[in-house]
Amino acid sequence: MLQLQVDIEALKVEKERLQGEVMRLREDPETLELMIRQELGYVYPDETMIIMPKRKETKQKDEKK
Repeated sequence: MLQLQVDIEALKVEKERLQGEVMRLREDPETLELMIRQELGYVYPDETMIIMPKRKETKQKDEKK
């Protein structure tokens, strides 16, 4: 029973965080643009996107985790 209460509280905190994010995306065009660029990889027509490969060191660290 205690674990359920902990889970419910964690979900309430997550819900509040997500509601705040939704409000920022609705009200702040700069926040929306930043998310679209980061999450979806959008660029303006006059921009060029450069995708850099990960370093070997980073890949090895990720594999160990």
